[in-house]
Amino acid sequence: MIGSFAGGLRNQLEDERDRDEFNPFVPLAVVLILFIISGILSYNEFKYAVWGRTADAEIFRMKETAFSAGERKGPMVEVRYRWTDKDDGDREDSMLRDPAEWPYQVGDRFKIDYMPGVMKSRVAGTPMYATIAIGFFVVLGGAALVLFALLWRQGARTARSR
Repeated sequence: MIGSFAGGLRNQLEDERDRDEFNPFVPLAVVLILFIISGILSYNEFKYAVWGRTADAEIFRMKETAFSAGERKGPMVEVRYRWTDKDDGDREDSMLRDPAEWPYQVGDRFKIDYMPGVMKSRVAGTPMYATIAIGFFVVLGGAALVLFALLWRQGARTARSR
């Protein structure tokens, strides 16, 4: 009877120790999801760096419009512009800009970065989240490796104790 009590107490203590031990599964899943998202953002910047082109675009229309997204509300300017791509010919695109931060007028030219064959462009030299995305990609990759190593070590320790 005392032996079964001691065995039950030992099992209970081992169960509590297992529960108190750090479980890296959930943080690893979160880190991997964030890693994938940052990888997608980094890949978009990579595409601009490798296949993107720069061109002079001419503004042909500007229209003030109301804008509301989250905490950002107020007047915005819809800027329509065109440029010539050596492969695709004449192209057009538009963007929304804060009028206080947009120095150009109709007829002005400015540099854009664009993807050939894709209706996607932006003001030249303004990477979208590049530094942040690539930084997250590197940091989260390192965190995933650390959590994976902890998981590996925990599995090895569990295997040795059996």
